[in-house]
Amino acid sequence: MLSTEQVFIKSENVKVPLNKEVCAALNDICQKEKINFGNLCSMIDQRKGKTCLTLALYLFTLIYYRRAALVQK
Repeated sequence: MLSTEQVFIKSENVKVPLNKEVCAALNDICQKEKINFGNLCSMIDQRKGKTCLTLALYLFTLIYYRRAALVQK
């Protein structure tokens, strides 16, 4: 199920549709990395190129957890 998260990026209120699992994963990443959700989204937004923010957040989450799994091997 999709939920809409509101984040501030460059002083603009942006609504990002995310499913609850990705939203929970991003919140877990924020806790682990000691960063707030809005700052994480802003950092990803700055690096995403022409990719939409929603897709960039999904890809970031996938890559983050994939790297974590490879480190644990």
